[in-house]
Amino acid sequence: IVPADMKNVNDKENPATDQSYRMCFEAERLLLIGKTKEAIEKLKNAADTNKSNELALDMLGSIYNELKSDEAKDYFEASIKANSKFYLSHRGMGNYYLRKEEYHLAEKSYSSAISINPNRFGPIYKNRGIVRLKLDDKVGAVSDLNTYLDQCPQANDKDSIELVIKDLSSEEKR
Repeated sequence: IVPADMKNVNDKENPATDQSYRMCFEAERLLLIGKTKEAIEKLKNAADTNKSNELALDMLGSIYNELKSDEAKDYFEASIKANSKFYLSHRGMGNYYLRKEEYHLAEKSYSSAISINPNRFGPIYKNRGIVRLKLDDKVGAVSDLNTYLDQCPQANDKDSIELVIKDLSSEEKR
């Protein structure tokens, strides 16, 4: 069940690693009940306990990105440094750059995540499609949006995405 990029989550050989990841799951619970400040503290403790805990670093990046803080980038970079194949951090970095309207960097980050695992999270294709539209890559955008719908056939925004694809495809024919 655990994705390959998270294989260290339960390290029986290293109790500090196991404890550090357990703190991440506790922080997740805190986030679900709206205790963001407490979750940040828990995740910082997890990262201090295990300096290479890519999950704690990624979760901190995600929280700070939601808070629109530039600290997000530092945490995503630290997570990627700890595990260059950690899909979530590449995706998170793409979300950070999308928010900052740094579209070339967002496209690069999303592409890195997709190269790690192309089928893990369908909505990443919608995000990269949006970025590619901003970069005036209509062919790439159509391809990504189609992949998004293939992977998420019940998406709530399916009708609007299909309309965008239709409009972009008809523009290409002109």
